[in-house]
Amino acid sequence: MKEKGILFNSDMIQAIREGRKRVTRRVIVPQPPGDAIAKRSPVPGVWAFYAGGKAYMHAARIMMGDLLWVREKLVRVHHEADSPYWYAAYASDGLLVWVDGEPLRWRWQRDWLSPIHMPKEAARLWLVVESVRPERVRDITEDDAFAEGVGGGDWLGDPVGEFAKLWDRINAKRGYPWDANPWVWRIQFEQRHR
Repeated sequence: MKEKGILFNSDMIQAIREGRKRVTRRVIVPQPPGDAIAKRSPVPGVWAFYAGGKAYMHAARIMMGDLLWVREKLVRVHHEADSPYWYAAYASDGLLVWVDGEPLRWRWQRDWLSPIHMPKEAARLWLVVESVRPERVRDITEDDAFAEGVGGGDWLGDPVGEFAKLWDRINAKRGYPWDANPWVWRIQFEQRHR
């Protein structure tokens, strides 16, 4: 088991916190051929993609059993009006970052900190990876779209259609639009409380 940081947008962080998001899909880079057939290899975390008489081997960066800590955007806030200190809060909801029973003092030169630079000690969301497998993004089912955090409550829409819109907002500009049906790692996880 390895500990690894992972990024989600603020809506998906909220869905994880509410227990609505239990699956994520990450683009496989480089992409296997579109007509490939995926088969698990004997090596853990490695998959073979067969196409045109050739085998293309791909190793998942995230593996079953890994512990993922969610990287979130942090902002600088005052904890107490008369305090000379600034503290870190999560940008998504304004809650203070607590480390070892104390609020985390702000130690950066700017008013906000990108999620990519968030220290592991500030992580409040930890995810245990239950399974990883390759699939085409458009193979998603309605149940998996809900497990991706789409919808919620009394929502009565098209979960796959909403996921497709979410997918394109995040991935189309990176060259992996829904219509291209890229290969992805389907990663299922369970939230662990520390």
